[in-house]
Amino acid sequence: VLQVTTEGGVKASAKLNPKSYRKTLETIREHGPDHVAVILQGRMVKLGEIVDAGISALPKQPKG
Repeated sequence: VLQVTTEGGVKASAKLNPKSYRKTLETIREHGPDHVAVILQGRMVKLGEIVDAGISALPKQPKG
């Protein structure tokens, strides 16, 4: 279970697929936390509970 806080200050939890979570962590390890964008998607069925959650990390493009 992942705990997140939205831009609006709402705290929520999301149960993630273990495989997508491991792949996300591997991408962060490979590129470094400052060089990836982490995306969490799902449906907030009630305040603070995200279901059908998916997570991924995308490497950022170098500036230049």
